[in-house]
Amino acid sequence: MREEGGGRRRRPVKGDNASNIGVVVGDISCPAGDATVWYRRQWLPRMEAAARVRKLAEANPSLGGLNLSTTGQDCPLDLVVVDGYQGLQFMFLPVNEKKGVIRVSTDLNILFATYTGCPDSTVWKLKDYDYSTSLWFVSTGGALGNPGSQTIESWFKIEKYEDAYKMVYCPSVCNYCNYPCSDIGIYQDQYGKRLALTSDPYRVQFQKV
Repeated sequence: MREEGGGRRRRPVKGDNASNIGVVVGDISCPAGDATVWYRRQWLPRMEAAARVRKLAEANPSLGGLNLSTTGQDCPLDLVVVDGYQGLQFMFLPVNEKKGVIRVSTDLNILFATYTGCPDSTVWKLKDYDYSTSLWFVSTGGALGNPGSQTIESWFKIEKYEDAYKMVYCPSVCNYCNYPCSDIGIYQDQYGKRLALTSDPYRVQFQKV
């Protein structure tokens, strides 16, 4: 990466067993290859400028990776960190799909390459403000592409953080929109370690597949 500027509890979704081929410490290349992802029940092959990434995990990878789980209702699924789990495979799609790399401080759609059984997309989305916890949680069901006010909740960023990276919600796709701007960290409750906007960022590293 280049630096520039009440329902039934569903079991967490398990990903495939794609092998890791190393930790990304520079640019994540995005060639027009055979990257494929399940999105709104359609297979989208050869997604240009899409980086397939196996894991979003704490800087110490033994501590766990990302998964999807219910949090009070069946769908959409929210993002949780599962200890000792390698993490689901997912993809980055930058706001400018013509770029050949994923850069820090750049607006991105992030989506999981997995089938969930929910009608919602697997694109990351910032949920509405939760008054019971005074937090914004990260869920799925977001929109793919079309940057602007109608998709403001679906754009995230990667930033360099200490010796690793962090995820941030602070979109630049709408200059006049009113939205929170914050690091993404962990909030633990009865549903697990959920991703939410917090002042304590979740340190992450990435692995290509």
